[in-house]
Amino acid sequence: MKKYFYLLMVTAALTSCKKKTPTPEPAPQPVPAEVFELNKSTGIPASKFSVHFREDFVDNRNAWTLQAPSPNYSHTVGITDGFYTFTNPVVNTINGTTDKISFDQTKDWEIETKVNNESKSFAFWWNSALGRQSSRILFGTNRMDLVDANNEFNGGYIVLGKNVEILTQNTLKIRRVKDRYYIFLNGNLVYEGQYIFHRGQNIGYYSFEKGKMQVDYLQISYINL
Repeated sequence: MKKYFYLLMVTAALTSCKKKTPTPEPAPQPVPAEVFELNKSTGIPASKFSVHFREDFVDNRNAWTLQAPSPNYSHTVGITDGFYTFTNPVVNTINGTTDKISFDQTKDWEIETKVNNESKSFAFWWNSALGRQSSRILFGTNRMDLVDANNEFNGGYIVLGKNVEILTQNTLKIRRVKDRYYIFLNGNLVYEGQYIFHRGQNIGYYSFEKGKMQVDYLQISYINL
């Protein structure tokens, strides 16, 4: 009997000394690639943007065009109360520009600006060189025109008379990713298509209807996808 118990104890001891077979680690799963919805206004997370420039029109450090009333003109252009303000008592084209804002247009970027206009019309241009026409977007009477200024001085319409809804307060986004543009008005995609190659750094606005137009802000961000 003692011999039997001894054998049991030896067997138990040997069993406890055996190495347990390790549980295999689960194979690492591939990290899915991030998917970006470039044709949606909010399709890129905020973490992918880095703000390069922001203008809130608290002063004129960026040398925007200003114009006071004169005997020949009744309209005014000025920076007042945090707005770039265009006052147009009659139907007349007035504009304001600056060439003091520089950014790398070979990168992916997004321009965002908010424009308030009681006449529901405004125009914005960018990448213009001195003495040349600008690439520009015009909104008026619920229509949109997009002009590519690369066609020398005459310009060339990419979009002409597209039906879009324009409000009295409008947020415009122009997004450039690789070789394509995505343009949004109030969160809605109004254009997706070819990239307009840049010619210069001139940026500006103009008003072409009777009433007051106010630019609230302008922001330029790089997109890091």
